[in-house]
Amino acid sequence: MSYCSWCHKETDKLNLANVNGETLKLCDSCYEFNTKSQCRSCGDIYVTGVNGLCLMCAQVESASKAKKRSELLTGVDWDLISDCVSDTEFTEADYERWVTFGQGNFTPEIRRANRRRWITEKLVASGYPLVIVESNMDDIESLLDEHFSKILNNKIKIVIRTNSTKQVRGLQIVARKNNVFIAKA
Repeated sequence: MSYCSWCHKETDKLNLANVNGETLKLCDSCYEFNTKSQCRSCGDIYVTGVNGLCLMCAQVESASKAKKRSELLTGVDWDLISDCVSDTEFTEADYERWVTFGQGNFTPEIRRANRRRWITEKLVASGYPLVIVESNMDDIESLLDEHFSKILNNKIKIVIRTNSTKQVRGLQIVARKNNVFIAKA
């Protein structure tokens, strides 16, 4: 789907027309008016036209657009927004590329692998051995998923009990699964 250069209507088929040395994409209706040098608004034949309109209709359209722009700037008329936005199409693929920063599809498997990598890096950086983190990863993920609403917008820390119960004493525990605890920080 593309837009006509003159009437800005969305159409499947556009015709290329050379108007005053400029190549334009016109819908069937505007293309027909152009070949006959006929005004696309009033139907009169013209010698000099602007965007497929005779000079009289072009002045009326220009005054109407100026009025709408003035209304928009004063916050009165929002219908003009469609005239002010780009004619560029924003497809579903464009949206997906924009959301993923051009990195491709983020499947649930990729998201899970990225989350596991992030959790591993954070816990190893805080002093846990990689072997301990990897052996408890399923419990960590399970706790994060099950108690997401409790930990959202709260400062938490993940504690993995290795062989001492002293690691969790005095902490306000939010959730626990096996040797993994989520505590308020």
